[in-house]
Amino acid sequence: MFKDNRLTGLETVILILIYLVYLYLVKVWEKLFKYKTKELKLEEIETSADTSVLSKKLSALFNKIVNLYPNLFYKFAVAIGLITLLTHFMIESALVLAKALQISPAIIGLTILAIGTSIPDLLSSISAAKRGYADMAITNCIGSNIFDILIGIDFPYSIYFLLNGISKSIYVANENINASIALLFFSALFILFVFLIQKWKTKKRSGAFLIFVYLCYLLYLILN
Repeated sequence: MFKDNRLTGLETVILILIYLVYLYLVKVWEKLFKYKTKELKLEEIETSADTSVLSKKLSALFNKIVNLYPNLFYKFAVAIGLITLLTHFMIESALVLAKALQISPAIIGLTILAIGTSIPDLLSSISAAKRGYADMAITNCIGSNIFDILIGIDFPYSIYFLLNGISKSIYVANENINASIALLFFSALFILFVFLIQKWKTKKRSGAFLIFVYLCYLLYLILN
């Protein structure tokens, strides 16, 4: 869809439909492929004590803002607003950094922004793994990538077409898109291969090896 440097209203609809098909497949997946899953129990998520004074002050400030009114819609709107504001500053800071280091903004997007936006996924996976839900820890990472591609990219464009007409098109940059897609596809196959040879068990050495592969990926980006 990005190959011609244009994204149309019809293509955004197709991406949303693909995600709906994905949700349906998730629902029927266990029926198609028989496997056992650990029953999820709703319980309080244990949080570690935060010794950072600055973090505590920021957390207290955000809690005051979010809990200013008990209305659920107000809390939701404030949360979305804070995420938008912080994301804006993160992106602008990343662009300034790219300019200062004289490197492509795409490199910043593939590294700093990607890491920054994936930290919540990392913490969620750690929490799930500690509570014994290894399948949730792994599928969380895979599912977030699918959501980012089909909805995270598509949703803002969909709003544009709703406001300006579906007959229009949007210019999109596609520099290095082939390499990015190839690396993403390779990563999915690689993690599948690691699990297969270890009979669906994870070990410290495999974790260390995956981190090593990621460092190689970063080196590849820097050199190219």
